[in-house]
Amino acid sequence: YYRGIRDVIPGAKADLAWHGPLAASYTNAYFKENNVNAGYWGDLVHMIDVLNNASDADYATRVPEVINVRQWMRYFAVNTLLGNQETSLATGFGDDYAMFAGVNDPRFLLLPYDMDSILGKGTRSTTYADGLFKMVGAGATAIPALERFVKHPAFAPVYYQQLLELADTLFTPAVLDPLIDRLRLSFTPSAALETSLASMKALDRKST
Repeated sequence: YYRGIRDVIPGAKADLAWHGPLAASYTNAYFKENNVNAGYWGDLVHMIDVLNNASDADYATRVPEVINVRQWMRYFAVNTLLGNQETSLATGFGDDYAMFAGVNDPRFLLLPYDMDSILGKGTRSTTYADGLFKMVGAGATAIPALERFVKHPAFAPVYYQQLLELADTLFTPAVLDPLIDRLRLSFTPSAALETSLASMKALDRKST
């Protein structure tokens, strides 16, 4: 279980960039949360190697060996539909996300945390027209490894499929509105709360 965090050491980013085969090149931005004493980083290094260095000829074959493609695309699709504005791998920053690689299934999974700015609310309340590929970043925060992955002809259809499936199921007003309504239980009733919940529902309708 790894956490990706930027700027713990100034300039370090967990942006899946290739920095060579030595584990020490990654310990400034990726932090092991279990099995720390084993000191094994080979799974992470190998995954990043494949995402960056697999040849065009075998990229589509090798990538599914190191990551769970469907789960990664679902992770990105959920963040896209939520309008996530928190820095994370899903929003084009090598920061604030986690990864898990199992024993029986060693393919990496992406795990969210720090979801404090979604559906137009939170510490970053501005909603942007980011399009569908915010995860690839731009300029100084560009993530070439993700751009190659999510736009690859073998994998982009999986992303679109996840967007469509979620938009037609979990993100429909019939499903999401009752979930948002249950947020009332955690707050003192007020006109401001009702306005906030209504705006979240409206943003969900725009995103889907």
